Amino acid sequence: MAVGVPYLVGREEELATLSDLLDAPEKLPAAAVVAGEAGAGKTTLWLAGLKSAAARGFRVLKSRPSEAETGLPYLALTDLLGNVAGEVLPKLPPMARPCAGHWPSD
Repeated sequence: MAVGVPYLVGREEELATLSDLLDAPEKLPAAAVVAGEAGAGKTTLWLAGLKSAAARGFRVLKSRPSEAETGLPYLALTDLLGNVAGEVLPKLPPMARPCAGHWPSD
């Protein structure tokens, strides 16, 4: 399946790898690591992967903290679960749920 990112040129191998991962749900959960030097296009590949996953019907949870936010250890978790907290948190055992008032509302 083509990812359909018109500004992404010359990354067919990496896009194919992401597509292969997403096209094998029986092998999930799995992870893809996008590594490289600054300016190599990691964010562009990551965004293409998110778009491709969403197009396949996956629920996409993402977090993009800035450098200034690196000292806030749970910020990424808040970003990931913020929009689905009302659905996810009630399914957790009581001891694993955050205290009332310590999770952002939708």
